[in-house]
Amino acid sequence: MLKGKLKNRERKVTFVTQYNTLSKQIANILRRHWPLLKDNLPQITVFDRPPIIAYKKGRSLGSMLVHSDIRKNKDSSKERKGKVGTSPCYNCNCCSNAQQGNSVFHPRKGNPIKIKGCYTCSSTYAVYIIKCPCRLEYVGQSKRTFRERIREHKSAINTGKKEQAVAGHFIECAHRTIEMKQRGGNKQKKLLYRESFWIRKLETLEPQGLNKEYDLSPIFR
Repeated sequence: MLKGKLKNRERKVTFVTQYNTLSKQIANILRRHWPLLKDNLPQITVFDRPPIIAYKKGRSLGSMLVHSDIRKNKDSSKERKGKVGTSPCYNCNCCSNAQQGNSVFHPRKGNPIKIKGCYTCSSTYAVYIIKCPCRLEYVGQSKRTFRERIREHKSAINTGKKEQAVAGHFIECAHRTIEMKQRGGNKQKKLLYRESFWIRKLETLEPQGLNKEYDLSPIFR
């Protein structure tokens, strides 16, 4: 008996409508005039039986004012697509350290260098520049996000890792803030090349900057 009922039910058309105060009247009208479909379209056997009336919840004042789901924050990099330069992601505590703008400046010559591409704290595979309060700069590269890399620099400063170039200088000079600029980069194979390129271009090797050395091997590959 159960199988027979399910089989017959599967042959019925399901009519879905939004529930409201007139739903019962609509259902009665539909059932009353259903034979018109059956008589005019006899070749469609599914119209032989009256439809199943199904209702979905209508909109209420509460559903219009309050969302039942938690909407994710939009990706700041997508929001700022097309805006060349660096900008905060507005989603981490490192945004205050990122310098906004579409250019970086040579630490001694002062000439502007345009940034190609759009970068935020969430950007990966790029070259970055750290400027200390005494105007010296450090060029680095990261395959991970900028926020992860800047947190590592901050952690090294807080834990007293003087053997690291940035941490050692900040500890020695009692600096408290890190200002980070971002330069466009490439994937891992070209990342070291771009890092060495910007170290040479900005002349950030000691004693003119904070970089102690750079890897030349990518240039000769």
